Amino acid sequence: DGTSLVPAMQGSPEVQVKPGSLSQFPRRVKDPKRAWHSNGIDHAPSSSFTHMGYSLRTREWRYTEWLEWDGSRLEAHWDRPPLGVELYDHQADPGFPTDFDSFENENLAGAAEYANVTAHLARQLRLLVGAPSGAASNPGGTFVI
Repeated sequence: DGTSLVPAMQGSPEVQVKPGSLSQFPRRVKDPKRAWHSNGIDHAPSSSFTHMGYSLRTREWRYTEWLEWDGSRLEAHWDRPPLGVELYDHQADPGFPTDFDSFENENLAGAAEYANVTAHLARQLRLLVGAPSGAASNPGGTFVI
């Protein structure tokens, strides 16, 4: 089920598409001082996840927020500020679509000149994910899990 994107790919102007695509990826942080180290989730029950990354990919950007995860309720803590935020510019990817190592090397989330982009994408992410109204939105961190 779903809506065919073939007309959009063929350039049909009357086709409405979503503003981006969503993805989520869990992490299981064992040492908060080294959150990036040994945090894989292979063969781990979802109740043991400690963080969830939610990403919004538009034509121009990839925006990700890392939130604390409630393993007993199996939901993110949208009421708390994100523990990490990532923003990558895809407007001038030199290697798209074949060289995936040539971009997403500079996290722009903490840069003042991208504050408006970060805030806009944070709002869009919450709308598309269906986060509760009043969900915390303080995308100031640049820590990456």
